Amino acid sequence: MIAAFMAMAVLQNQIGPPPEALHLDSFYKKCLAVRGLPIVSSSLVSDKGLIEAAAIVDVMLSKRPEMANAMSKLKLRIAVMAP
Repeated sequence: MIAAFMAMAVLQNQIGPPPEALHLDSFYKKCLAVRGLPIVSSSLVSDKGLIEAAAIVDVMLSKRPEMANAMSKLKLRIAVMAP
């Protein structure tokens, strides 16, 4: 439980605006990278929601790092939408 809170705090500090290099529309205000993949969202998505998405992506790719590398090379990104 403590490890989960610590991981959440670390990820919270990594949320920032999307890098210019992504050439995203101004709609996207937040970005958090996991395994080299940017996870982006509008300002309407909570930081907790963005962190949860990052955790899901991390688990999904944890046993397939080559997939994360391939997705990164293709410049794929993941978008989280607000309700």
